[in-house]
Amino acid sequence: MSRGRGEGSVYYHEKLNLWCASITIYVASKRKRRTAYAHSQKEAINKLDALRQRPDAPRATENVAAYLDRWLALIEREREIKPRSLAKHEQRCRLHIKPVLGQLKLAKLRSIDIQEFIAAAELAPRSVAGLRDTMHKAFKRAVALRLARSQPSHGYCRSAGTAQRRGAALGSPGGAIAQDR
Repeated sequence: MSRGRGEGSVYYHEKLNLWCASITIYVASKRKRRTAYAHSQKEAINKLDALRQRPDAPRATENVAAYLDRWLALIEREREIKPRSLAKHEQRCRLHIKPVLGQLKLAKLRSIDIQEFIAAAELAPRSVAGLRDTMHKAFKRAVALRLARSQPSHGYCRSAGTAQRRGAALGSPGGAIAQDR
């Protein structure tokens, strides 16, 4: 029986005279090949199921709230960011993102969901920028772990204030074209 993509494989290793069960999982944006050996094919299939159930293996039915909790624990454990930044990410998740987007399935989250969330949030521009930063970092990791097919935070629009500041930074309404002249 063949398996779908990402489900792993079971095969006989002739040199070792053992059955092998192997699966590729994504940990911290890197591919890791996990292999287990058994004396029978049935044992190897059971070991493949055990490899799939690892806590760092992708979960297709995970909702956004559960993923954000796991993501926060992961970045805290790996000490990827400073404690103050971690506290800010945790606060944004707890107060803003989880109450609105938390019940949605991570694999089904779309850019339009994030656009509507940001449009409905009555926050200062700086707070909205912080929310975007937190969502971008969290969903970037979700894509790397193959929990989501694409990064839903890429599709939302920037506020008009950001576009106006960019135009002002480049000079006139012509922007970069006016600078070339």
